Amino acid sequence: MGRRGKNVAALSMGHAGGIAMGAVFGMFWMRVVLAFTYIETVFFMILPVSTAILIVAEQRSLGPIFDKLLYRVQSTVYMAIESSTKPGVRRPSQPSVTTDPSSSRPASTETSPVAKDVIYRKSSAASNSSELISTAQSSLFAGVGIGMRDHTVGFSASSNQSKPVYLQEVNSGYFIKASDGRLKLTARPDDSCLFIWVKGKTHHWGLLSLATQRYLGQNLVSMIVIAAKKLANWEAFRVLQNADVPSMASDDSVSCPIHLILCSARFGKGMWLSTRLKEGDRILSLSKNYASALCVRYAADLTAFKKDADEARSSRASSAATSPVRQSFVQEAPVLPWLSGSALFFQSTSFATVLTQTLDNVTMTSLTNLFVDAYDVMLPDACGSWTGHPSLGNVRLVSYPVSPGSVDEYHACKFEDGELSFKIKMQFHGLALGDHFSLEIEYVLRASEARSVTLTCLKAVHWRKPTLFQRHIDTASRAAVLGSAQQLVALLAARNHSSKVLWNLPTLLYSHVQQQFERNQVEHLNVLEPISVPWKTPATFFEHSSGQNVYSAMWPVTPTTYFDWFVSDAAAFFRKANDESHHVNIDMSPWTYHPTLGHLRKQTFTMPIEGLPGVSATTVREYQWYSMDDGQLLRFGSKVYAGDIPDGSAFSIEIRSDVQLDVPTQTHSRVMCTTGVHWTGTSKSKGAIEAAVAKAVAVTNERLLTLIQDHQHEVDDVREITWLPSQDERTAHVVHAVAAALGA
Repeated sequence: MGRRGKNVAALSMGHAGGIAMGAVFGMFWMRVVLAFTYIETVFFMILPVSTAILIVAEQRSLGPIFDKLLYRVQSTVYMAIESSTKPGVRRPSQPSVTTDPSSSRPASTETSPVAKDVIYRKSSAASNSSELISTAQSSLFAGVGIGMRDHTVGFSASSNQSKPVYLQEVNSGYFIKASDGRLKLTARPDDSCLFIWVKGKTHHWGLLSLATQRYLGQNLVSMIVIAAKKLANWEAFRVLQNADVPSMASDDSVSCPIHLILCSARFGKGMWLSTRLKEGDRILSLSKNYASALCVRYAADLTAFKKDADEARSSRASSAATSPVRQSFVQEAPVLPWLSGSALFFQSTSFATVLTQTLDNVTMTSLTNLFVDAYDVMLPDACGSWTGHPSLGNVRLVSYPVSPGSVDEYHACKFEDGELSFKIKMQFHGLALGDHFSLEIEYVLRASEARSVTLTCLKAVHWRKPTLFQRHIDTASRAAVLGSAQQLVALLAARNHSSKVLWNLPTLLYSHVQQQFERNQVEHLNVLEPISVPWKTPATFFEHSSGQNVYSAMWPVTPTTYFDWFVSDAAAFFRKANDESHHVNIDMSPWTYHPTLGHLRKQTFTMPIEGLPGVSATTVREYQWYSMDDGQLLRFGSKVYAGDIPDGSAFSIEIRSDVQLDVPTQTHSRVMCTTGVHWTGTSKSKGAIEAAVAKAVAVTNERLLTLIQDHQHEVDDVREITWLPSQDERTAHVVHAVAAALGA
C-alpha cells in the first residue's frame, strides 16, 4: 500500500483494522466452535495476535505467497474503512515527504490515487533504536587480523540518505542484485543493483533497494530478504572497514572494501553478511565467521569500478620487472617442509592430464608475462613474495582462509628452454582429513605454432595417510582442478585480470565433494566395495533382542537437521581437527548401500585408555546404520567393538537413536535412545558394563542438547559447525565409561 501513496495515518488504521479483525475472528472460532473457556481463549490468542502485529505492523516477510495474501487482506480492510466514510466527507490527508533524486531537498506532494514511488520516508527510520549491539566485544571479531573501524558513508543531512550506489563484491567483481525478494550476485548490473544507504539513529545503516523500495534485512527464519518497508532492528547493519585505509578513493568515486554486520542476528550477537550457493546462484546469507564474510565496495557510477580496476592493472604492469618468470630473487625462501635431499617439488609420481588448451593470437613471451598475474587473480587473498630457489626457480607461499580451516599454497615457477612450468602444492589445515592428502597441480605452457601457445594442466593427489574417502577426493579434485583451469584459460584469453573469479580452487573442491555426498544419498551409489560386517546375522543390524530405554527428550531440531549435523557424509568429511584430542588413525568411510542392511558405514580410530593395568590404548571399530522415513523419522544405530580392553572380545555395544518429528511444531523432534550389550562370551563385569553404557549414552545426549540449545542459531552451513564433538569423540566417551567400569 506504500506504493499507492497512502499517508501514514491511513496505513496505521488499515493495520489496526487487520489485526482487530483477525483477533475477533480467532476469538469467535475458539469460543464458539472449539468451546474454549475465556481464559483459554485469551491465552491461545497471544501468539496469533503478536504474530499479526509483527507481520502487519512491522511489515515483515513470510515469503512471496504469504506476503501477497497479507497484502490482499490489508487492502480489503483499508477499502472497507474507506467505504465506511460518509459521502461527501473526505478524510484529511497529510502531505507525504518524497525526495527528488536530483536534489537533496525534500519536496512536498499531495496524496493522489496514483502517486510517485517513494524514495525514502524519513519516518521509516524512527524505530531504529540506540539499544542495538555495539559489537565492540562481540565474538564475531575472532580471527580478524586487522584493525577495524566504522565506515563513514556520505549522505544528505536533510534526508539522511545517500545517492543510489552499486555494491560490488571485491573477490568476484560481481554485483549485489535484488531479485524476487532475495539478493544474489550477478555479473551484469542493472537498475535492480542500485541501493541507497539510509542512516539510522546511531552508527547503524540500512540498505534500501531503489527498484523495490524495500530494505535489506532478515525475516522470521533468519534468511536475508529484501522485504521490509521501514528501517527497524532487523534491517540495521554496522558497516566496518580497515582502520588503516581511507573511506573513499582519492577522487571520492569508489569506497574502500567494507564488511557488514547484521546487528540483530543471533539474538543481538550479530552476524557477518555472507554468501552461499543455492541452485547455481550465490545468494546473500549470514555467517558468524569473519573468514566467510562478504567484502564489498560501492560507487554511484559503474565507470568508477572500471577506473579503479584500470589503476590496479597499471600498477600491476608497473611491477612487471618483479615477474617470477624471467627473474631470480635472492630473498630468504619459504620452508618447504616435504622436500628431501632430492629437492623434488612434487611427491606424487603419477599425474593425470586434466586440460589441454591452445591459445591463439598470443606469443610465448606475452603469455608468460601474463600467466602469473592471471593466476593471482584467482587467489582470494594477497599474494606472498617470490624468492629464489637453487633448483626450483622462484618459489613462494600463499596462505588464506577457507570454510572450514585454511589453505597453504606453495608455488614454484620456472622458465627454461622456452617452456614455462608453474607448479602448485596445496595443503589443507583445520580439516580433520587435511593431514591425509595434498593436492599437486602443474601448468605447462609451450609454443606450438606461430602466435599460438598450448597450455596443459596436470593433477595428482599425494596421500600421506590412507582414508576411506579417497575415491571421493580423487573424483572431486579432478572436477575442481578442471573448473579452476578453465577459469584461468578464460582470464588469459580475455587479457583482463581486473576482477576476480567466482570460486577459488579449495571452494570448488569442497563443493564437488558435497555434490557427491548428496548424489550418493539419493541414488544409493556405491563408491566403495560393500562393507563386510563381523556379526553372524547380517540380515539385521542389531543383534541384541531388546534394548534399554536410557534417554528421551525434545530437541529443537528436525530429523533432517539431525541427519545433517550428526549422520551425513558432510558432517564426517568436514569435521574440524581437534588439537586437544589424543585419538590417532581416525578414519570413516562414506555411506555405502549394503544389500540387506541398507545404508552402512564404518569408523575406526585408536584412543588412549587410563586406569586399566597393561592397557594403554585400544583400537575402536564402529559400524553405523540409518534409515530415514520421508523426513518424519530417522533411525540411527551404531555397533561398537573395542577388543583391546579386558573382556573386549566378549561383547559389542549397540546404541540406537530414534528422531521423531514433532508434528504440531514441525521444528522440534523427540530423540529417544536405547542401548544394549550383545554378549558372545562371559565377563564378571557384565552388569557394570551395561550400566556404564546406559549412563554414558544418556550423559552424552544431555551434553549435545545443551550445546544445540546454546549454538543452534549460529549454524549456516554444516562446514561452519565447530562446537559439536566429532563422532569418534562421542563414541570414545562410551568406551571410556566401559574402561572405568572394568577398572573399578
